[in-house]
Amino acid sequence: VSTQSTGSDLRLGRKQEEQMLESAIARCHENNQSRIISQPHVDIYKFDTCQELQAGTDMTYYGSFDGLEFYLCKGDKAIGDVDFSAIGDFVKILKELSKVFRLEQKAIHLYYGKVNQIAFNRNNSLFFNYYYYLLYLPDTSSIDPQLALFKSFVYWYGVYCHELAHQLESAHNQVHSNYMSAFYEKYLQSFIQKLESLSLLIPVLQNIN
Repeated sequence: VSTQSTGSDLRLGRKQEEQMLESAIARCHENNQSRIISQPHVDIYKFDTCQELQAGTDMTYYGSFDGLEFYLCKGDKAIGDVDFSAIGDFVKILKELSKVFRLEQKAIHLYYGKVNQIAFNRNNSLFFNYYYYLLYLPDTSSIDPQLALFKSFVYWYGVYCHELAHQLESAHNQVHSNYMSAFYEKYLQSFIQKLESLSLLIPVLQNIN
């Protein structure tokens, strides 16, 4: 008996996978809570690896920026001491990327905390750490500002893919890596089109030696 997959089988498999990814995105929703105390298995993105957010991390809701809920980690600096000079740029990046994935913007949340997490997915709500946006913000004094913005978009696109993959697999294993790659591949064309619409590809091409 032949076990070879036909072209029709492959197309059906790809279609089913795409529907699965779209359904995972559709399940994302607003947190709509004034306080968050993390559970032991909330997933986070840290540098090139993923770790678990320790239980007991306490975040309090402080308001919103351009429609996105903002939280502050308990024990961190007072809200008045947070540098909000770049919050508008961060919000723009997250909102533009939400359009790439056709993700409802109310599912996006901001927070600030000097903790070992760049982002996490909590009960189908996505949270992105403004502290790390500031920490890894490219130095525009040494490179073209548009190129710096391009680098930020690419970085946070990867973070999005990682957190969305946790909609389908909570553990950090090969299954999660496969889903992350699937999100990256499925929405790459849309992402490139978004970069083009924002005129962010030209500086990149100009800086290629």
